[in-house]
Amino acid sequence: MAAGRPRVLLIRPDHLGDLILWLPAVKALRAALPGARLTALVGPWAEPVLRLTPWVDDIITFELPYFARRPKTDPTEPYRVLVKLARRLRARGFDLALNFRPDFWWGALLAAAAGIPERVGFDVRRVSPFLTRTVAFQPDEHQVVVNLRLVDEGLGLGLRRPFSPELYPLVWPDHPELAAAAEAWVGEHAPGRPRVAMLVEAGAPVKRWRDEAWVRLAGVLRQEFGAAIIVPAGPGREGAVAPLAAAVGVKPAALPVGVLAEVFRRCDLVVGLDSGPLHLAAAVGTPTVGLYGPVSPERFGPWGPAGKHRVVLSDYPCAPCNRLDYRPEELPAHLCLRLLPLEPVLGVVRAVLL
Repeated sequence: MAAGRPRVLLIRPDHLGDLILWLPAVKALRAALPGARLTALVGPWAEPVLRLTPWVDDIITFELPYFARRPKTDPTEPYRVLVKLARRLRARGFDLALNFRPDFWWGALLAAAAGIPERVGFDVRRVSPFLTRTVAFQPDEHQVVVNLRLVDEGLGLGLRRPFSPELYPLVWPDHPELAAAAEAWVGEHAPGRPRVAMLVEAGAPVKRWRDEAWVRLAGVLRQEFGAAIIVPAGPGREGAVAPLAAAVGVKPAALPVGVLAEVFRRCDLVVGLDSGPLHLAAAVGTPTVGLYGPVSPERFGPWGPAGKHRVVLSDYPCAPCNRLDYRPEELPAHLCLRLLPLEPVLGVVRAVLL
């Protein structure tokens, strides 16, 4: 690594959940290299999250291929935009690049094309040819550990072990102005206690639960606990969430991510699908109940004390398969989460709230 103030590029193409699970590693890297200039390369969907954190110096946003969540129409597009972005990065004169996602060959190739002399990532077949230094990938590790191990072993930082929630908790800074906005919002829309947020959306259709199960869950929460229910909606998703929110008897909570974090901080429980907001709730210290089917909670579950963050896992024979890319016509054959019964979810929720 260059002497003086090295310029370090952090390549992270993902959305909210993976970003939250990445932040402990970014914070540890910042503490270990206080003189480095850290620049995050992320999609525009991630910029609002990073703007609320203090650990990177610069943010470069680019609609990174394969993560834009829009139809892919031109197979040459990833290569054309790589050339364009590589020129832009070359002009910045980075000394080191960290490619955090194990399968993101495009990011490793981009760093090489940009002429970044030191390129660190995982020893994965399609990725390692473009790197100068690799770290063994352990596919069964939790993502927080995966990220921490890359910065530690890839740069020889000698971070304190073990990589546990106690030593490396999820982190989310306090923002007094956003806290005030959240206080006003819950005062108007969810003044009662206990206050429960239900996360009914996920980034992949195969991770969704049945609408009628959500409606029944809300009914039990109100009847047994007098709960105030909140149903968040992601950016531009109010229309998609509105019918289910109406069936629950509320309006969708379409809130910026910073205000949503503070609303979660004022909740007694967040129960929801494997999604970015579930990890955001864990990061602000609110108890969570996560519903998991196709994705392994050992790898992607909430990071924190087991007694505070609980998981209800589908007992479908093939779960978890760790696949999210099913085509619409394939979804009827992949029912692990849709068939998750209400009763085990109610049992865990009751245990948290009683």
